[in-house]
Amino acid sequence: MFRYAKLSENAEYGMTKLLTWEKLTGCKVSFDSDITLSNVIFRRNHTVKNDPENVTERFNLLLDKIKVNPFVTTTELAIICNVTRMTIHRDLEKMKQLGLIVRIGPDKGGHWEVIEK
Repeated sequence: MFRYAKLSENAEYGMTKLLTWEKLTGCKVSFDSDITLSNVIFRRNHTVKNDPENVTERFNLLLDKIKVNPFVTTTELAIICNVTRMTIHRDLEKMKQLGLIVRIGPDKGGHWEVIEK
């Protein structure tokens, strides 16, 4: 009945996908079930943009760009780093907390200074 209403897949098609996931991705599929609920977890390998290594690389890139152009905008930095403006905003706040940069003047019309140590 559910299959005819397009609320479920054809018989065995979904299970074939489950069984080939590990071959395609190199990651295992986890199954968990009780009498009322079944869970299938597809794990995948991917690079997280905010892992410590990428953040360090991005901080260095941001410092370089700010040194070249202290008036650079968060939009320009986001495009350069291939992340969102919100990520750049968080990075800049963290860099200020770490004493790497300081904002001189207002958000509009101000500029950044890199603190050399």
